[in-house]
Amino acid sequence: MGRKSARGGAHTIHGLAFHPYQGKMLNKFYIAVEKAAAKRTDYFISVADAMTEQALAAGIGKEGQFYTAYSAIDEEDFLKEIPQQEKEEFRRKYGIADDAVVLICIARLFMLKGHDYIIESAKELANKYPKAVWLFVGDGNLSDTYKAQVRSLGLEEKVKFTGLLPPSKIPLAIKSSDILVHCSLREGLARTLPQAMLCGRCEISFDVDGAREVVNQNTGRLIKPKNVEQLTNACAELIEDKDLRDRLGAAGRESVKEKFSPDTMVNVIEGVYKELVGTQQ
Repeated sequence: MGRKSARGGAHTIHGLAFHPYQGKMLNKFYIAVEKAAAKRTDYFISVADAMTEQALAAGIGKEGQFYTAYSAIDEEDFLKEIPQQEKEEFRRKYGIADDAVVLICIARLFMLKGHDYIIESAKELANKYPKAVWLFVGDGNLSDTYKAQVRSLGLEEKVKFTGLLPPSKIPLAIKSSDILVHCSLREGLARTLPQAMLCGRCEISFDVDGAREVVNQNTGRLIKPKNVEQLTNACAELIEDKDLRDRLGAAGRESVKEKFSPDTMVNVIEGVYKELVGTQQ
């Protein structure tokens, strides 16, 4: 068998195993493993350009081996209209008033997902904006910790927890909200960002990994990671201005329709595998 045909084919990078929030030894170990695997890989398919940039910076693979295929979303579920009554019923289920401004976060209640920054920001904004409500969608091993933190701050009526929702309910959760807030410190490209944009909702995100490939000043607010002041200011700006929220949301929807379509993703992946077959013949 020839050298080319004996190699490892294509590898998809959804998120790199190494990151700045782990110990140095573990970080070096993961980079070494990735480098070893890369020697037997012809092509890499990244879910965001940021993954390609980080891999190359760590000495993994070479330019020309990488292609970006944004992870496809079943757009119809997020583009279709949801009856107002369903959205009102969803809000009532969690004790949220019809006229509340809802800031939703969809993420595991887990380390590095950033809920603590959102809670700290909510503490700063709760009194100034009595109609603002924060909604955490997801579950995880920090659920009890965050609920206790919310209670200790007297924010039980301002910060709500839904627990884990089935994927089929995510479009309803987003469309029953007004602003998506995403404060993860480590993410390939969070699917919740384009999902919210397809729903016509503006978003606030920490500027990490692939977030800047979808979020910009025309679609939302991209802010410095861990910066609660910037987070608080961005939330205040969007809570106050419904017209701005609507403009950003409409622009975001148009910007991601094609980029995250199944056809676009399949075309990229199909092209990579055609290249791969060609190199092995």
